[in-house]
Amino acid sequence: MRVLIQLGFVLTLALVVGVGWSVSTGTASAQMITVKFVDNDAPPVNQGIDAKQSQWGYAPTQIVATKGDMVTFENPTEGKRPHSVTSVSLTGPNFENGMVAGAKFDSSPSREALVTPGNSWTLDTSTLEPGNYAYFCRVHPWMVGEITVLPQS
Repeated sequence: MRVLIQLGFVLTLALVVGVGWSVSTGTASAQMITVKFVDNDAPPVNQGIDAKQSQWGYAPTQIVATKGDMVTFENPTEGKRPHSVTSVSLTGPNFENGMVAGAKFDSSPSREALVTPGNSWTLDTSTLEPGNYAYFCRVHPWMVGEITVLPQS
């Protein structure tokens, strides 16, 4: 009987320690979010306009992340074109706005850095303040998306 009581005490202690550890570490982990580039076999813009180009974009186009989450933008191996993930920021007062590309983040500040098929680029949201961020592809500017970064809880 005494052995059963001691065993019960040890099991209870282990449960309390395990729950305490789980609570202290479980909420601090960052989430990994994946966005895919979407394109098809339409010709590049310099070779003509094709209605299939309008299907190019990011999937999903709008994401919500908590500050500290990692967002990976993947160009699938079956992708046809290189792309970028370039932030768009407005400057100046309303209706007199200017736009600045790449001020907050940019996967491809040069043509050599484009995200080619089979490759990816990861955005670390810990470098961003909570807010909404629009982004586009430098090569295909009709490809647009938005990320909302929430504060850490």
